Amino acid sequence: VADVTLKEAECKHQKLAGSSYWQYQPARVNFWQKCHTSFISDGVSSEAAAEFFESVVQSSPSLSPDEKTLLLVLALKWRKDAGLCSNEQEREIEKQIWVSHFRAIIARDQTKTQ
Repeated sequence: VADVTLKEAECKHQKLAGSSYWQYQPARVNFWQKCHTSFISDGVSSEAAAEFFESVVQSSPSLSPDEKTLLLVLALKWRKDAGLCSNEQEREIEKQIWVSHFRAIIARDQTKTQ
């Protein structure tokens, strides 16, 4: 079931990424949260789930800072829950999370001043 869930998430991501639905950030955030929930309920391994979220971050340069932050937080959560994260890896992911978070704040502030 876990492998099917991962493949299903990948296929849905590819399908949605080409649709007008994907233009709306709340829709994308909702999709990532649903992936996380289905990974939990279908017993996807922590390593596979973390790799899924990390691969999206690495392969999608057009992610919004908020979306990137969410995906990195989910990847870190999966890694930490399974004990798959060394202190160095954890610090590196947390650094990426903070950089992305600050970029999101700056982007929102710039939108407000325009």
